[in-house]
Amino acid sequence: MKRYSQRPQDDYLGVRGDGTFYGPAQVCRDSGIEAAWNLVWLSFPEVDDYLPRPQDEARLTALLPDGRVRRLIVSTLALARATEGRIVYRFSEAMRAYPNPLDFVDYVQRHPRLGLLPWYREFGDAWLATLTARAKLSVYGEAADALLVVDFKRRRPL
Repeated sequence: MKRYSQRPQDDYLGVRGDGTFYGPAQVCRDSGIEAAWNLVWLSFPEVDDYLPRPQDEARLTALLPDGRVRRLIVSTLALARATEGRIVYRFSEAMRAYPNPLDFVDYVQRHPRLGLLPWYREFGDAWLATLTARAKLSVYGEAADALLVVDFKRRRPL
């Protein structure tokens, strides 16, 4: 699976004095779901606060509480309810099918069952805007803010 973040996942780990790890990357590793890191990186710009060293675990945990992240990872990535015999969401498979994060975000935004998604329920359209901004950052880097990216197939800005 393609990693959407420009930096390696290990850059988002903090190390405590006793040698144990913390931070958003560790929460994703603990979930055991490969797609967790991509979804967390796209959804929470706060993960970038984990990059500077030394890290203040208490402040960073306040920005991105482990419990909240764990709940959203598990409830979202495990969501595969059968509705009228169809699978509603399979994020891991979608991220494999769409290695470009902009295509993955388009998949999410156009999904007919978007309202079932726990992250959408919690954050609404602001989450979709964040996904789009982070996907642009993933593809275009820091220049993303200065670009107007147009999806010519659908004749609309991304």
